[in-house]
Amino acid sequence: MNHRHQQNHNLSIMRSCAWASLLALWLLPVAQAQKTPIVPFRKNQNTGIETKSERNQLFVNPATGNDSTGDGSSTAPLKTITQALRVAQPDTVIQLAPGTYSTETGEFFPLHLKPGVMILGDRPTKGKDIIIRGGGYYLSPTFARQNITILGANQAAIAGVTLTNPHPRGYGLWIESSSVMVTDNTLTGSTHDGISVTGNSGGAIAGNYFVQNGANGITIYGISGPEVRDNHFENTGFGINIAESAAPVLIGNRITGNKDGILVQAHALPVLRNNTIVGNSRYGLVAIGQSQPNLGTANEAGGNIFQNNGELDISANSSNNIPAFGNQLSASRTSGKIDFQGIAQLVSAVPTPASSQATATPLPGPDFSDRPRADRQAVLPPPTVPAPPPPVTPQSLRYRVVVEAATPWEQSRVRDRVPDAFRSFSRGHRVMQVGAFINLSKAEQLVQQLKSYSIVARIEPY
Repeated sequence: MNHRHQQNHNLSIMRSCAWASLLALWLLPVAQAQKTPIVPFRKNQNTGIETKSERNQLFVNPATGNDSTGDGSSTAPLKTITQALRVAQPDTVIQLAPGTYSTETGEFFPLHLKPGVMILGDRPTKGKDIIIRGGGYYLSPTFARQNITILGANQAAIAGVTLTNPHPRGYGLWIESSSVMVTDNTLTGSTHDGISVTGNSGGAIAGNYFVQNGANGITIYGISGPEVRDNHFENTGFGINIAESAAPVLIGNRITGNKDGILVQAHALPVLRNNTIVGNSRYGLVAIGQSQPNLGTANEAGGNIFQNNGELDISANSSNNIPAFGNQLSASRTSGKIDFQGIAQLVSAVPTPASSQATATPLPGPDFSDRPRADRQAVLPPPTVPAPPPPVTPQSLRYRVVVEAATPWEQSRVRDRVPDAFRSFSRGHRVMQVGAFINLSKAEQLVQQLKSYSIVARIEPY
């Protein structure tokens, strides 16, 4: 492992340990509070809600609580998480009672976490009977409008709940350029992803159960580097999707029963240690683009287990050699450039352009709500990658990528992978335009990415 990779790996481990220690310290007073008299409350003059004079603890119950008359104590709980977040001060634990938290019970989505605030349900059952269900629009600084259930915040935490977003292209938890502790939850039933981690995010995602989400269990992109530890991913499209220049550390996860276990694309550089990747219907791990998953080096064995994945355990179509020393797998069940000695040169991270922090301007023309932005490379999913520095004008675009998609089913299938795609015509046939580019190389890369999903695309003059 080169110096940069070792440094990133060590920093991630240190961050994870720090977060774990913080979580333990955070939860200890909560447990103690259940054995000692409730700390006296004081009236907040701005809200009228009483808050604890020392460590804050707000109780919420969707069945018996009342946002108007409740003070957040165990005997007079609030009704909604929405109200609890409004009044919560830093160093507050919002304790949820069993029940379903939805628009029907008064919630307003998306819920915005606050720094230093923790939402706590029932960790031993991973929130089996504490369900947060719903979604609302959030304007992401890097990925335009998204439908999400909860927006993360730096140094916030969520534990012991079930998150589900049934809305079209819905995400359960959206983490953008922040570090969030996400532990012992169930992420299920979201139509796109259980969790999306983007921008420059860190934190830890540990001990969660991801099941039956529409596209991915979790997507990690931007330049994010969270630690993803001891989670279970099953029965979804990709268990874990890693894109752009993300460099997460994946440790001790179980990834089974998905279409593909892990997809690593673009310039992503994840480190994988002691994961079990078995029984996925197509591939255990797929590496494309210029990515380089680190599956183990001569200095640090991977310890990953690859078994009984449908077509191959590892499909390495990246332009880089994949180090894979010290794993339980059969070389005959792999393809591509894989270094089983673990001596392949590790590539350096590719910095994300500053323009990734701003949403590109839509191309002028008819008012298509799902029109793609100029010269953006699709990442599958989510579909957009940073636009180049301005100016980008329609006159400068030279190539477009289209997919034959005449029926609603075909169009829906394309949008599942590239939500920004829109209907157009080519050679007298109805097609979906999925991208417009200045550079031919970017158009060709998009065609190859779509091919990996068995979607046939072609390049045409713009």
